[in-house]
Amino acid sequence: MAKEGEPGIIDLLVTLSETAPDDAGRAYLGAGAVEDFVHRHQQTLRADIEAASRQSESFAIVLSYIW
Repeated sequence: MAKEGEPGIIDLLVTLSETAPDDAGRAYLGAGAVEDFVHRHQQTLRADIEAASRQSESFAIVLSYIW
């Protein structure tokens, strides 16, 4: 279970975003695992997610695929 301030989870999602082979890979992450994670933890990890998206353009792109 993700907890506020827990370092590894968002870092892992950022790394996955940055190593996705192309936009289709980023779309797959955004519409799948990252979307599920954000929907489950947006209340407790919103600030961390937003900070990560400002630091990583790839992660921001992945987030743009969330519905």
